[in-house]
Amino acid sequence: MGKKKRLKQGTPNPAPKAATLTYTKGIPLQADGPWNRYPTMMAMIGAILALTFIAYTPTFQNELTNWDDDLYVTKNEHIRDLSGKGIQGMFALEWSKALKAAVDKRAAAQLDRSKNTFVAGNYHPLTLLSLAVNYAISGNEPWSYQLFNILLHLLNTFLVFVMVYRLSRGKAWIALFTSAVFALHPMHVESVTWVAERKDVLYTAFFLGGMLTYLSYIDHGKRMGWLVATMVLFVLSCLAKPAAVVFPLVMGAMDYFRRRPLLEMRVLAEKAVFFIPSVIFGLLTLTAQIDADAFGGLQRFTIFERLLLASYGFVMYIVRFFVPYSMSAFYPYPPEIPMAFTGFLIAALGITAFTLWTMRKTRYVAFGMLFYLFTVMLVLQFVSVGDAIVSDRYTYVPYIGLAFALGYGIHRLLQQYSYRKWLPYAVAGAMLIFSGITYARTMVWKDSITLFTNVVKNHPTAKIAYNNRGHAYRQKTDHAQNEDEKVHWLMLAKADYEAAMSIDPRYHLAYSNRGKVWFELKDYRKANNDYTLAIQYKPDNASHYVNRAATFGYLNQLDSALLDLNKAEELGPNNPQLYYNRGAMYLQMNNFEAALADNEMYLSLIPGNHDVVNAKGVALQRLNRNEEAIQVFTQALQLSMSGNNQNLGIYYLNRSFSYFQSGNMEAARQDALAAQQHGYNQINPEYLRSLGL
Repeated sequence: MGKKKRLKQGTPNPAPKAATLTYTKGIPLQADGPWNRYPTMMAMIGAILALTFIAYTPTFQNELTNWDDDLYVTKNEHIRDLSGKGIQGMFALEWSKALKAAVDKRAAAQLDRSKNTFVAGNYHPLTLLSLAVNYAISGNEPWSYQLFNILLHLLNTFLVFVMVYRLSRGKAWIALFTSAVFALHPMHVESVTWVAERKDVLYTAFFLGGMLTYLSYIDHGKRMGWLVATMVLFVLSCLAKPAAVVFPLVMGAMDYFRRRPLLEMRVLAEKAVFFIPSVIFGLLTLTAQIDADAFGGLQRFTIFERLLLASYGFVMYIVRFFVPYSMSAFYPYPPEIPMAFTGFLIAALGITAFTLWTMRKTRYVAFGMLFYLFTVMLVLQFVSVGDAIVSDRYTYVPYIGLAFALGYGIHRLLQQYSYRKWLPYAVAGAMLIFSGITYARTMVWKDSITLFTNVVKNHPTAKIAYNNRGHAYRQKTDHAQNEDEKVHWLMLAKADYEAAMSIDPRYHLAYSNRGKVWFELKDYRKANNDYTLAIQYKPDNASHYVNRAATFGYLNQLDSALLDLNKAEELGPNNPQLYYNRGAMYLQMNNFEAALADNEMYLSLIPGNHDVVNAKGVALQRLNRNEEAIQVFTQALQLSMSGNNQNLGIYYLNRSFSYFQSGNMEAARQDALAAQQHGYNQINPEYLRSLGL
């Protein structure tokens, strides 16, 4: 036997080899105490997911709101058809024209909306496809949309855990803390509970998946298959929500964290390829925002004021990360940017200086802050998009970075004996508080009235909140039991519209909506006056002209009505209501060719409206094209068979007339009887006698 080597006196005993977890081939992951035991980790992440699901259960009691849920679901024709043709329509885009429209006002004005599927100022076909699946499951009932949102949020929570665990090389505490904050933070309720924010939870799933595949690319000897997978997930994320365009910057932050040489040609070339989709989807988003009249450009505020606004958002999102107070679905701009906002600029510079100071000792804080900055920078309102100065939903992904940095700080404290006993319990208590606030916050989204009452409470000068609550009151008239109840809701709506006017006397939507109240009360002159004011304050809004044309029709001023409808067509040729109203007016004026053309134009935009299909049949009938009319009336009947359609009897009677004029007396007789069976009892007795009835 060989001799054993003796240690020299005073030499410390060799330290035992650190325990490691081999998570991926060739990448040793440093163990993190008891948190890194596999059963403990799985139990903890399971508990986080279960608590998150419980916190969001009130969502299933919520209704769809009038805050974009109508644009995405109840009035969105793009999600009605899951056939190949329907899916093709969701992805419809004239690429070259749409990209050109981002930088050319003339091209933007000429863009054909029927060939470019923009919804609510975005191009996000994957989001539409996911909503179409929900529509196939539950129609306009919200439960399946809500369930998908929550399940996607749970998936994202797990992906955050895995991504942080791998990124931190096995620091389970940081991974659990980051995923818990992501899952339970009250500021994320808007992204999860709000059906219209499906795009947030969906794009995040692909975004996080891309981060994981990029980590595999870095950690597995830079195999190109992982980089290709990353590109695929990145593009899918952009197709769900264009906010994903910042992904190449996040890749750069990951390179920094992994100590890759940032200026090496290979590293730069990798990112250059990823910036190509970023630029393309960025331009498409700009076009979509211009198309939706949501892009404010740089004209509204000076450059310095915009810097102050960006600093305000940057700092306030961090403040609400720690103290989520006075949350609101809408945060209005102040009437003027106060000089006190300079304090936010100073605070932003201070946070930046602190981050730079930490880089001397660790990369964790800098990575977290870079992640936060890169994912929030596009919504800091340096360029105006929309009317809100900040929004809760914009924190959904950025808070991953802040939680990562804070989780690292807590991890360092846990390595000190004095903090080990009570700090985990303090964090657990904070998460329980967050879950309670989240539970309560989901109830604010119960319906449109509850939602915007909360906004008014927090921001009494938010004119949009009054306008939308007024719209919700007006929608209540659809289910009114009697005329008194209908008038009650209309008066509440009118009061809210007038409150919005008092905040902004030039707020065109409030005048237009009050005009709708007068219209429903059959006071067409007052409605006409309000629509005229709306046009005065927003002369390029096609809908105002369409609405005023309807009042002219009831006031029997058909020439004025046609002038308004023609002006509306000039401003917005893809407005279905324009063709609906003008088609009905042309029928009234016996201009059947023009009525037929407008009906067909309407149906090219909204194919399944049986009422307009019937109107098209009437126009064909009046043109003595009865064989065609019979086919069209049959289509109207087929479209209206599902549901309790009160017009079914009229459709049968109209087809009966065409059969009669074509000489098919038996078919005419059967349709006349069907019209009576479906409740239409106003058939001319002479016509019935001519049929032998």
